[in-house]
Amino acid sequence: MARKYKYIGIAKYPGVQLAAVYGLTDMLMTANTFIQEQENTDKTTLLFCLSHWELDTENSQLEATFCTLEKSVLQQDVIVILGTLDTGKLEDMSEVVINWIRKQHAAGAIASSVCKGAFALAKSGILSNRRATTHWAFEEEFSALYPDINLEIDKMIVDDGDVITAGGVMAWLDLGLRLIHQFAGPEVMVKIAKFLLIDPSGREQKFYRAFSPPMDHGDTLIIKIQHWLQANYGQLISLEKLADMTSISVRTLIRRFHNSLAMSPTAYIQQVRVGQARELLEFTTLAVNQIAWKVGYEDPGSFSKIFQRNIGLTPAEYRRRFDAH
Repeated sequence: MARKYKYIGIAKYPGVQLAAVYGLTDMLMTANTFIQEQENTDKTTLLFCLSHWELDTENSQLEATFCTLEKSVLQQDVIVILGTLDTGKLEDMSEVVINWIRKQHAAGAIASSVCKGAFALAKSGILSNRRATTHWAFEEEFSALYPDINLEIDKMIVDDGDVITAGGVMAWLDLGLRLIHQFAGPEVMVKIAKFLLIDPSGREQKFYRAFSPPMDHGDTLIIKIQHWLQANYGQLISLEKLADMTSISVRTLIRRFHNSLAMSPTAYIQQVRVGQARELLEFTTLAVNQIAWKVGYEDPGSFSKIFQRNIGLTPAEYRRRFDAH
């Protein structure tokens, strides 16, 4: 059976934190081992392919100098710009690397960064008017250079769909867990966290969501609603309220949701809430009723039915299977 891979490309620029390059590589390769152990079950058989990309000065381009397969592919599924322990300014990074970021992202790759790597994503332009985070020590410098970026400096991980930024020097651990959660599922992620002695419950896990809606569909009005829903999922939400927010009719709202996301607004809201509920079930001891109220459902019974319809397990079954405690 032909395997499916998720290609993860790490930019190995001069001065990059080498511990992060090799640590993230080891983490995702370890995840492959756990994935392989599950192949005889109904679990995913998706594996990660890691490659390191370095500057070829002769050809003025990035080339894969290391790959966990015999050969990497040019277009990656995820690109990673890690941080540096150098006191120099990473925003002065080579334009070849910056252009690589732009091209990979434009072709559909998720662009991610760790620590000061966010400066490179910002310089490429893909963070303009978006949410992001970086190391707290660089808050003033970052905000002065890129005032149009909504810097959420108190967060370890900011997931904006096609862009993921992680905060601290060691936040490559958080990014790795996030990618494992997204592509291999929460069970593999929890196993990796336990194996590597990482405490996922204390590492901003509310941002590790299995539901990753597309944000590159081009409808800015729908993107605005997506961002609002992500921040306000716990409120009482009606289609009329969403339509009024954007000065369109409910009928137009439904049509544009279907055109952009291939689902109804109601289904989208359910996905966001269920995604948040999964995190609470995995990483807190809150009762199911409390979780239902926290994610916006007044009736815990309705929440349980919607959760089971979306996940295939009841909330209680899901907690028994994926509880990280």
